[in-house]
Amino acid sequence: MDIQKILKDAWGVATLKEVTMKKVVAEKDGLKNAFLVVAASSLALSLGSVIFPTIMMPGLVYRPGFMWVISTTVGFWLLFVIGYYFLGWVSTVLFKSKLPIDGFVRVMGYASIVGLVGLIRPISIVASIWLLVILWVALSKLGKLEPLSIIGVLAIPILLGILLSIFMIGAVVSPMFMF
Repeated sequence: MDIQKILKDAWGVATLKEVTMKKVVAEKDGLKNAFLVVAASSLALSLGSVIFPTIMMPGLVYRPGFMWVISTTVGFWLLFVIGYYFLGWVSTVLFKSKLPIDGFVRVMGYASIVGLVGLIRPISIVASIWLLVILWVALSKLGKLEPLSIIGVLAIPILLGILLSIFMIGAVVSPMFMF
């Protein structure tokens, strides 16, 4: 495992180099390396909460402990990986992207290098927005999708999230009114 090569490729994907994106899609070890980048990004996001603790109210600050960092790192990693596979499936199966699912996961996994900005929690929103830009470029250049199709790829998980939230709220609230 060549960390310098992984970082170079991740930087190439993050800077929207189409040649690097195509190289990452074709790599045999690309998935393992992409998951490693996602793990580093997940750890950075978790550590960002320790470095910049949550202020509950003036004088009351919540600073997470070691176990919280470990559990959220694993949680973020799972969320990213499942999310990337789901978006890859939506783009390939529903919108007929030319980019295979595992290729999409590789590109977005390497793109997760921007999550290292999560160490500085106040500006981590910038990394999230840039990740959307990378996703757009990957689906338009490599997946050969039209802009409306890319919007559809992004809209489906958002709509599913809203429906799931409504269902979860209903599951919690409705038993309260049974008496």
